[in-house]
Amino acid sequence: MGDTSPIMVTVDAMGRAAAEQLYGPGLVRRALQLASGARSSLMTYGPGRRPG
Repeated sequence: MGDTSPIMVTVDAMGRAAAEQLYGPGLVRRALQLASGARSSLMTYGPGRRPG
């Protein structure tokens, strides 16, 4: 898993639109999800797997 710090610093300093121009909307969306802790079981474990 990569470091989202450069994307988050760009969002904070320049706004989401500028970050999307630099990194692409998909990557910015994913970084924001990770930063907010929006991890579903599907994102964490993948399809067909359950913890335990």
